[in-house]
This record gives sequence, structure tokens and C-alpha cells, in this order.
Amino acid sequence: MAQHRIADHVVLREPELLFSATQRSYRSMNPLEGLSRWGPYDASLGGYVRPNPLRLALVTSPEGLSRIVGHLERVRQGVNLAPQHEYIRPYPAFSQVYRTNVEFPSSGNDPLANVLPAAEIAGARRSPNPHQAFFDLVLRSMGTLCARQCRTGEMSFDLHDAVKSHLSRLGVKVQFVEDHSLANGTRAEVAWWLSLALYAKANGIPWKLAAAPKETAYVGLAYAIKSTETRERIVMGCSQVFDEHGEGLRFILYEVEKPVWRRLRELGNRENPFMSREDARALFWRVRDLYQRAVGRRPRRVVVHKTVFFTKDEIEGIREALTGVEELELLQIAQDTSLRAIAYQSRAGAPPTAQGFPLRRGTALPLNARTFALWTQGDVPGDWGQGRRHYYPEKRSIPSPLIIRRFLGNSTCEEVATEVLQLTKMDWNSLGLYTRLPVTITYSQRIARIAKEIPEVAASGLDFRFFM
Repeated sequence: MAQHRIADHVVLREPELLFSATQRSYRSMNPLEGLSRWGPYDASLGGYVRPNPLRLALVTSPEGLSRIVGHLERVRQGVNLAPQHEYIRPYPAFSQVYRTNVEFPSSGNDPLANVLPAAEIAGARRSPNPHQAFFDLVLRSMGTLCARQCRTGEMSFDLHDAVKSHLSRLGVKVQFVEDHSLANGTRAEVAWWLSLALYAKANGIPWKLAAAPKETAYVGLAYAIKSTETRERIVMGCSQVFDEHGEGLRFILYEVEKPVWRRLRELGNRENPFMSREDARALFWRVRDLYQRAVGRRPRRVVVHKTVFFTKDEIEGIREALTGVEELELLQIAQDTSLRAIAYQSRAGAPPTAQGFPLRRGTALPLNARTFALWTQGDVPGDWGQGRRHYYPEKRSIPSPLIIRRFLGNSTCEEVATEVLQLTKMDWNSLGLYTRLPVTITYSQRIARIAKEIPEVAASGLDFRFFM
């Protein structure tokens, strides 16, 4: 096998997160450390209304009630950690971490507890509750039932997506809890992940990016094919991060009027829809309008991510809609590649030897003038306790990079790679050190998928918390 040594590459620093609006020193690359030491970002944000207490309504089966209440008690009271874990740390009480309290029904007699037979929960696309004014979030326990594909008569639907889409139109946020997710990991790990999901969905802001370009809006694009009785409709899901710190994420759903189909070899010769020039212009008029109404000014710079290439018509349509924006970056972020690399170390007078850890996360390797590889997974050096200086969440596998190809823009490789790396730390539905893809991509894919269950495509921006 041919071996190639890589010299022309850069290794970026792990991005830091900010946990205070007033203390710039309250920052860490580790979300668990930041929340444990300083609490959530919005606890120091003057004038920001946070629920206190955070009130939960429950939908569960009789046999599931005691289990979910037990987990919620641990979320409220805290969990000590044993044995020592390289990443997960002891979980304090909810009030210690998030600087607010949490309340939930403890029995089926509580008016905020909907205790239903398991079969009814599996088939119900709604979560009815007459006391909506008295809770901030619905917690829906699924037990051991499949929370995905369900069938009612001749109709098949995704229960998780159908419930979220329905309740979003009622202004109700919902958190699904399945037995298998509660069984994976230690009790401290489950308490950390569940507490963050509850807090973020209830309008909490756990953290922001500590450093990012000013006046920049990030946009992600993904599509879904929505079948109706008369025809197939192409719905474009658009995730938009309003500011450079990762705050203000909104969704736009746009029905593509004139889809252009192209067969893509990288997708197994499958046809993929693209936007016409008119559709791209119309969608990004909405993007621009939504940003200006929320922020009060137009962005100086817009960065657009999607997983397939941009066509000439899409580029022209986007440029026309964003006339007056000083800088525009159009980037394809592709996941599938055969490229692999192993980190070597050199010693004087000795041949290079492979390191005991994979390539550093944040390694960026230019492939040509407009394309580079970026490792968003990999070794993260640091003080991980008990003398450990390395952390690699994926363990044994050799990480593969993302391939980032620029179709428009003038930012350097390092600038673009740094922004992608930062956005892999902005998923408020995860307390992991990072995710492989930036939130622009993961959230646009999520809303495009859920769009299949939404009867009417919404023209206005949707709060992403309804779909987390």
C-alpha cells in the first residue's frame, strides 16, 4: 500500500464555549466543565426570562410512570459518578447546574400527568393536555415501543416527527424518552443528557461560542420529498443561525416550485433535486428578511452549507437575493470519502513511528485551491484527569474527514475550517465534546425530515427548539 507523508496542513485549536454574558473568562472547550463550574450562559443574561421552575407535563404508560419519575428525581437531585470516567463527571442537582428548578408530576393523579395504555401512546400523533398554560415542556415516555415508524390503517408515519410537527403548531415543545436511551450509559450520563435536553427546549441558552466572526449568518440547506395524494413535493429545509455566537437558530421550510433533477454519481447514481434560479432567489429573500427582522440589520457576511454541490442557477439566485451583503461563502460539506490519515511522530535518527492516537481533531489539509479535508473527529489533547492527556470519543476507529469544497467566497482555508469546527460544538441536544457535522447541516436535515409530517409549509421562521 502506498504511503504519503503530509506536510502542507494546519492543526486548529479546539474552539471554546462561553458560559457567561458578563465574564469573558468563563470559557471552556468542554461543555460539561463549563456548566459544572459556571452554569448556563443565560443565567447571567440581564432581562432574559428563564422558567423558574421549569415545569414538565408527562405522557406515559402506567408501567412507565415510576421509571420516568425515577430518572427525573435523579435529574433534580444529582448523581455521583462511580467508577471514574474519562469524560463524564458527577452530575450535581439540576438547580446547581442550571441555576433554576425543575418540577414534574410524581403520580398519575397529577393533572399534568397523562397516563395512557402503551398502545395508545404508540398510535397517538398528538399529546392532548388541557393544562397547557401550566407547563413549559411535555415529556413523552415511549417505554420499549418503537418511536419511529407506525401505521394507522393504510397510513404509515414517523411518530416522533408527527408529534413534534403537530405540537409545534400549538406552541408546545416535547421531549421523547425511550427506555433504550435511558439504559445506555451511566446514571450520571443519562442525567446530564436529559437535563440539557429539558433546559434547552424550555428556551434555555446553555452556552455560546467564545470567539467567532462578527455580523455573520450561517445557513444550512437540506431537502425532503413530501408525498401527497396528488403529487410529490420537494421541501427545502433551511437552518439559519442568526449571529456569530450560535444564537437565534431558526428554521425555514420552502416548497421548491421548479425542482431541477440531476443524477449524482456520489449518491449511487440517484437523482437529487436542486433549486432553480427563481427558487434559490425566493428562498434567500426569506432568509434575508428573517435575519433583518430578528437582528435589525442585514448581515455583513453569509455562509451557506449543504452536502451536495451548488449549481450555477443556485449560485446566481442566492447572489441576487443577497445583493448588498459584503461577503458570501457557498460551501459543500461532503461526508463520504475514502481519505484516511494516521499521525506519525519523528525522532532524530529514527524512522517515523505511528502515534498511539489518531489524527488531531481540527487538522485541515488543502487538496486543491478550492477544496480541503477537515477532521472534525479525532484526538483532543488536554487535561482529562488521572494523568490522561488525550481524549478520542470514537475510540478504536480511524476517523475520516469532511471534504469541504468552496463554490463562492474568499475566506482562507483556516477561516472556513475554524467556523465549521465551531459549529460542531453548537448542538444543544448533545453534551458530547463535539458532533461530526456542523449544526447548520444536522438541523437542516432534521427539519427537512420532519417537514414530511407538516401539512402546510410554513413561510415564517420556526424556533428550532420545537424540533430538537
